[in-house]
Amino acid sequence: MMKLFHITIGLLVTSVFLLTSCTTSSSSTSSSTEVPTPTPDIRATVEALVAEALQTVEVSTKSPNSPMTPTPTVIPTKPPTPSSIPTPTPTPTPTPTPTPTPTPTSIPAATPIPPLPSNPNSSLNPELNLVEVVSLVRPSIVRITTNTGSGTGFLIDTDSSTNQGQVLTNYHVIADASTINIIVNDTESYKGTVIGIDPLRDLALINICCDSDFKILSFAKSNQIVSGEDVVSIGYPLGRETAVVTKGIISAHDFEDEEKRWIIQTDAPINPGNSGGPLLLLTGEVLGVTTYKSLYTADGVPVEGVGFAVSEKTITSILPELKETSEQATTIVESSPVDASSLYTNSKAWFTIEVPAGWKVQEYQNANVVTFIHESSGAHIRVVTAELDSKRFQTLEQHVLEYRPKASSSMSDFKILSETWEIENPHLVNRHTTINRWKWAKDTTETWQVGVWDRYLLGRYLVTVMAVAPKYIYDSEPNGDSAYSNIKSAMRVSQDSFQPVSYTNTDVGYSLAIPLDWTVSPPFTTMDFVAKGPGTNDLLYVQTSPRQGHNDVFTYGSSASIQNRDVFLTSIVFDLRPNPSFRMDYTTTNGDLRGAALVTFTKEYAIWVFIEYHKDNWGESSSIVDDIFLRVSSELNYKT
Repeated sequence: MMKLFHITIGLLVTSVFLLTSCTTSSSSTSSSTEVPTPTPDIRATVEALVAEALQTVEVSTKSPNSPMTPTPTVIPTKPPTPSSIPTPTPTPTPTPTPTPTPTPTSIPAATPIPPLPSNPNSSLNPELNLVEVVSLVRPSIVRITTNTGSGTGFLIDTDSSTNQGQVLTNYHVIADASTINIIVNDTESYKGTVIGIDPLRDLALINICCDSDFKILSFAKSNQIVSGEDVVSIGYPLGRETAVVTKGIISAHDFEDEEKRWIIQTDAPINPGNSGGPLLLLTGEVLGVTTYKSLYTADGVPVEGVGFAVSEKTITSILPELKETSEQATTIVESSPVDASSLYTNSKAWFTIEVPAGWKVQEYQNANVVTFIHESSGAHIRVVTAELDSKRFQTLEQHVLEYRPKASSSMSDFKILSETWEIENPHLVNRHTTINRWKWAKDTTETWQVGVWDRYLLGRYLVTVMAVAPKYIYDSEPNGDSAYSNIKSAMRVSQDSFQPVSYTNTDVGYSLAIPLDWTVSPPFTTMDFVAKGPGTNDLLYVQTSPRQGHNDVFTYGSSASIQNRDVFLTSIVFDLRPNPSFRMDYTTTNGDLRGAALVTFTKEYAIWVFIEYHKDNWGESSSIVDDIFLRVSSELNYKT
């Protein structure tokens, strides 16, 4: 919900942001902290310092004990009354927007949902009891495992001439996977090949070959999607290898305008791993594809029984397109290994990692996978970047619930040797960008391999850094003089060199990342961090100021204002994180610039991150702003 902020102080140059609020009293006029004279023109100063910054950049770390007076902020001693707090806009909304009238080309315009007619011919199948439904549909439901995770799917079509089958699932189940295995009846494994994908609506169609006994499911009709109707969900949650059945009702049927899809809300329990499975009527017909569930309300209160499935109304409208080979379908094609430089840089997910001396680098067509190879031993380090739905996975813990390492078709044996959470990472200060480390072993061509997985959630990207080598290398003495020890040491150094952030202030307790083509500038008196983008007006900077008793970021942000800026939109963002943030979108008073500010709490401080572009460039740059904000991390839960 939008709330306009009035400009409270107009004394500083328009390119310098300072936060201010008023302390009210019934008997006296409020007063502001005296504003020190700022740098006359911060943009000119930034431009002057960029050349020097390109040669030598030393970003200083400010201690929380340093005087904070250069950031003139007066926090109200009394929080605003509840009536003055606007209703936040949660993302994703537990109850989707009710039935607007969208105009997507591939989806019919939204129309009111008619009640289920009493005509017994509305479904060709009779209603069954739960046991009969499960027995009927069970052969059609499949488990999907990839090199990045696992999920569920179901057969919807077969080709009698070739005995091939088509499996429908969620796109996020197979996104950026280099291998896809489809397990039918919990025993028979088939290699999956992507036919078509629709990332916006989170759907994917996969081909498997071959069996003349593939059993398919049919879809219900849209007029059978009625609130209160009994439904069944079947899938493979929490890494299980046998299907799990849950039952509930249809709670609502609405259109999500942003994703351009119809969505069914249900209270049937949906857990991580159910993604891609069918939501069924008691006739055995498919109503939708289970996709996600809401865990919290906008203010962080846990909720239950709020799950969502992509509706049959959307699925059947786009199936013809999915069945045609999609240009978006990605096939990973390996290049020949080549000599590597000492540092590998990934401009997509903004990270760097050191390459061991003498190792080869092997890249792939889709730029989401890179492997560093020690050719004589077969040891290698593999970095896989998979794009996730940043609305659903705002913390690494949320994603890891859906993931367990699995054996691939090349393995004759596989087991997890250990699992650890490394919360305190020297590079990072918040759990939603921490490491989940697995140690595992597999048997390939009679040689045991051992590997360690480090997993990072970097904004919208899940990055997995895998170090794999024959067991005799991992069993070698650490820090020894043997060739095996040297290989093992090189792998560990490379894996630990993974650097996913641009700047960390461990004293205040936050970190952030910026695109690799941005230039870091020395900080100013009132700034903790400054960076300039490739465009003339591209500017980012960070200010820190005391929280002074505010227990939540919403009341803090609602009571503050930005000098010389017209705020036209405010909202709580990242509401599924342990530490939500507050965002303000604004324009300058002269209308030339547009920007956004993100406020995040640590134990003692409010961290303000400002990003600004020329107004004409905002449309193409807004996704970069979102990515930068996704990568802002703070160390402490905001409720203390």
